[in-house]
Amino acid sequence: MDELEKDESKRFAWCETSYLWRWLLDYKQRKRMQKLVQQGQIEFVGGGWVQNDEAVAHYVDIIDQMALGLRILNKYFGDCGVPRVAWQIDPFGHSREMANLLTLASFFLYSKLIFAKFHTEI
Repeated sequence: MDELEKDESKRFAWCETSYLWRWLLDYKQRKRMQKLVQQGQIEFVGGGWVQNDEAVAHYVDIIDQMALGLRILNKYFGDCGVPRVAWQIDPFGHSREMANLLTLASFFLYSKLIFAKFHTEI
């Protein structure tokens, strides 16, 4: 956050809410982060508690962890914390189900979908 505060032209994209939790528990750090989010220097992508595994996770668990992360972002950042980018960069590839969940979520949440790997024939 120090570097972002020094230079307003810098931006940072934050993915997993679980790692954010450490800063949110500290009042001073939380206030600093809220200011940076309001200024548009920190943007949340994905918004889930974690980037879930796509091979073995059940869709209910995926929805639960996404909902947890999004609730936390809403609680601490309001509308400024709503992710506009669905971010799922599973290094082992993507499941049809995950793409479907993120596409369905894009109707009310995301404006962009970002995946790490695509099939070579695409």
